[in-house]
Amino acid sequence: MTLEHPDPAPLLVRALDLLAARPGAVLAGPTAAALWIDEFAGIRAGDDREAHLELVPPLARAPLEIVVPGRGGRSTAGVRVRADELHPDEIGEVPVDGGVVRLTSPMRTAFDLARTRPLDEAVELVDAIGARHVVWPDDLRRIAHSHPGVRGRRAVFAVADLIDHGSTSPARTRVRLVLRRGGIDAPRAGRAIVDAEGVLVGFLDLSWPEDGCGFQVGRPRAEALARTGRLGEYGWFVQLIPDHGRPDWLVFQALGLLERRRGRVSPPLITRSDRRRRRSSAR
Repeated sequence: MTLEHPDPAPLLVRALDLLAARPGAVLAGPTAAALWIDEFAGIRAGDDREAHLELVPPLARAPLEIVVPGRGGRSTAGVRVRADELHPDEIGEVPVDGGVVRLTSPMRTAFDLARTRPLDEAVELVDAIGARHVVWPDDLRRIAHSHPGVRGRRAVFAVADLIDHGSTSPARTRVRLVLRRGGIDAPRAGRAIVDAEGVLVGFLDLSWPEDGCGFQVGRPRAEALARTGRLGEYGWFVQLIPDHGRPDWLVFQALGLLERRRGRVSPPLITRSDRRRRRSSAR
């Protein structure tokens, strides 16, 4: 059993104290994930609030995790120490008040979560990291190939097949997984829809661009309408659904939406990823 860390101090404060006490250590695992999703997200405060509220607290309560050079060291109740091979490009350094935080890069952090967490939880976490720092499936597969002897490596490929860095919340990731497992063509997550001149028409949480339809997921009605923008003028069908529900009901709604839209003239619009960009200070 893994004990949660009882220290109420902010995660970043505890992380800086630990790094000061362990020169050469690199924050990793859930500690790095929480920082990349929250403190080092590089997005507006309050944006992606669902991921912040749902994913970060349990990660921050877990024992701090570090990778140290050589053969590792002794773990304690509040710190998990492990030895691991980190390539130079798998370490990030983020300047903060009071020092520099050394932690596994977003891609390496995603790799470690993908090989150690249950499948659906891993997809939610990697989606959350990817929404802020962009984690491409092929890059995740590539890092797995570069560490052939690492425990749990095979699980990374299953996660890579399911992630989409356009997912803006864990709930929307879960809806996407339900639809895929229900035999629905995989929807694209978090896409901005533009016309041929690149003018923004609307945003969709989940979309089937070739069929001209999509879902807004788990949003207040006014927010969903604002995000949908002018898509209706172009013939797109957009439906608001809750971010929870029985899998069979969600699949039924998707099938109905696609059936109503299919066979009609494809709308002349283009999708692009509505992703977050990494702040320039993170390497």
